[in-house]
Amino acid sequence: MILQDLEPKCPVDSEKLLHNLIFPDKSALLEILALEIYCLQRSEGCQWVGKISAVCEHEKDCPFVKVECLNKSLGCNVKLLKFQLAKHVEKECSFRTTECLYCSEKFALASLSKHYENCLNYPVSCSYECGLKDVRKEDLREHEKTCPYRIEPCNFSSIGCSIKLPRQLLKNHLEVAQADHLLLSKKQSDDTRAKVTELQLQVMHIEEKLETQTPQLESFNEVLACTKQTLIAQQVKLGQVEKNVVSQKEIFSEFRQKLDSIMANGNPEKNVKELQDKIFLHEEKLSSIQQELERILNAPFRSKHRFQSLNVGNNPQERRLNSLEQSLGLHDVQLAEHDLKIQILEVASYDGVLLWKIDDFKRRFDDAKERRATSLYSPPFYTSRFGYKCCARLYLNGDGIGKGDYLSLFFVIMKGQYDLLLQWPFGQKITLKLLGRERGEDITETFRPDPNSSSFKRPQSEINLASGCPQFCSHIRLRTGSYVREDTIFIKISVDTTGLPTI
Repeated sequence: MILQDLEPKCPVDSEKLLHNLIFPDKSALLEILALEIYCLQRSEGCQWVGKISAVCEHEKDCPFVKVECLNKSLGCNVKLLKFQLAKHVEKECSFRTTECLYCSEKFALASLSKHYENCLNYPVSCSYECGLKDVRKEDLREHEKTCPYRIEPCNFSSIGCSIKLPRQLLKNHLEVAQADHLLLSKKQSDDTRAKVTELQLQVMHIEEKLETQTPQLESFNEVLACTKQTLIAQQVKLGQVEKNVVSQKEIFSEFRQKLDSIMANGNPEKNVKELQDKIFLHEEKLSSIQQELERILNAPFRSKHRFQSLNVGNNPQERRLNSLEQSLGLHDVQLAEHDLKIQILEVASYDGVLLWKIDDFKRRFDDAKERRATSLYSPPFYTSRFGYKCCARLYLNGDGIGKGDYLSLFFVIMKGQYDLLLQWPFGQKITLKLLGRERGEDITETFRPDPNSSSFKRPQSEINLASGCPQFCSHIRLRTGSYVREDTIFIKISVDTTGLPTI
C-alpha cells in the first residue's frame, strides 16, 4: 500500500507516470529561453532587455552589478556598482595604496597618520621652541639633547632646589643662588647627621638586647644538649628492653615445648607445679617490662611543649604520634563531608520549586569568561518527598549558540533514591525564570520535555544531559535591566506537579 502511494501520477488525470516514458521537452525549453526579460539590476538603473538565454552573459559585463572593493583584503568593506569601482579605488577608497612623501614607503592611506608618527624622515619642529623647524625626526632626537632651550632641573635639586630653567640660563642661576644652595647643603648635612645619630642609637639598643639574650641562648643550648643526651639514653634503654622481650618470648616458647612433651609422655602431674611457678615469675618480668616501655614511650610527650625545637621525627614514638594525627585528620574530613550533606538537606525543596541565590556575581562572571569555571550547579530539589530529583545548571558566559553573548540556563534530572517507583520518561512542564526587581521584568521560559530525549529518561549515571535555553538572557539585557542587585542574582525553577501520583 505504501509503495503504491509513492508511485508518481499525472496531476491532471491521475494517470500513473512511468520513468521510461518521461523525457524533457526541448521545444518548450527553447520557447522559454527565447522570452525577453529585464536585467536583474533594473532597480539599480540598468536598461538592458534581452532573452533569458543571454542573461548569464549580460551579468558578467553588467555595470550595475554590486561588487566588493579591490582593497577588501586591506580592510575596505565597501560594496558598490561595478561602473563606480574604478573611481572608488583610484580616488575615494581610504585603503588605497599611497607613498610617503618623505621616505617613499608604500602603505594604505588609512594608516597615513600612524606612519607619520613612526617615520624618521618626517619634518618636525623642536619642542623647546628654539626656532628650529622642518628637521628630520631622527635628527631632532640628537638636537634636543644639546638644545640650549631645553628645560633642566638645577644641579642642586637632589638637596631641595626646585628651580627648572632652560640650559642657557641655568649657569646664571648657579652663580646667583650660591647662598641658597649653601643653606640647602647645610640643612641636608644637619638632617644626615641627625639620621646617623638615630641609627647609632638603634644599633646600641640592638646590641644591648643581644647582650641580654646571649645568656638565655646559651641556657637553651645547654637544655637542648641535655635533652638530646636523655633521648639517646632512652633509645639505648628501649633497645635493651626490646631484646629482653625477645628473650622472654624464646623462654616461653621453650616452656611450651617442654609442657607439650610432658603431656605427651602421659605423666602431666609431674613437675607441673614447678613449671607454673616459673611461668608466674616470667609473667611478672614481662609486666615490669611493659611498664618500662610505657614510661619510655610517654617520656618524649611530657617534654614536648618544653622543647618544641627538638628534632625527634625519626623516633618510633614520633611516628606513633604522626599516625594518631593522621587518624584525627581523617575524622575531620569525614565530619566536614557530613556537615556538607546536612547543609544540602537544609536548603532542599520538596514542592518542585527552587529559588536559587547566586552571590558574588561579578567574580563568577569573570571566572566564566576566563574559562576558570564555565558553569554552576544549583543545590538539588525534589518534586515531592519521594519524587523526582532535579537541579539547574547555569553558564554565565553562555553555552552552544549562546556562548559569549547570553546566559544559558538548563534543567537537569538527577539520579534519585526512588526512581524505581516513578514514571519515565519525565514529562512535567518546566518553567525557568530570572527574577527582576519588578514582577513584570522577570525573564521567563517554559517548555515541556521531549519524551524521546535521553535528558528525561531514567538516569543511569549521577545526572542526565542538561536541557533548556542556551539563549536564555542576553548579556546586554542583563546589564541594562535590574537583575543584578548587590552583586547577586535570583533564579527560580518551577516544575508543574499536576497529575503526579502520590507515593
